[in-house]
Amino acid sequence: MISCSQPGGGVPEPSEKLANRAGLSLAEVGEGYWVFQRKCLECHQAMVPDDMSQAQWHPIVEGMAGNAGLSAEEEAAVVNYLKAATL
Repeated sequence: MISCSQPGGGVPEPSEKLANRAGLSLAEVGEGYWVFQRKCLECHQAMVPDDMSQAQWHPIVEGMAGNAGLSAEEEAAVVNYLKAATL
């Protein structure tokens, strides 16, 4: 069973708190959230597993980026968002 970082599923929305604890700007987290919502949720459930380490996200997103048609910038934005969402 995969646990989620939001009660009842869902994905955390960008916030200053989320950005600050990840060492990112709110704009960076917001961009990743937007790409995640627009591209990743076409195939995946609306949740961010909280049992993933930050180091695990990059290879996972990299493997999915081609399927989702992400640019390199969008891929990096999603990785930043997921890292912030799972701290």
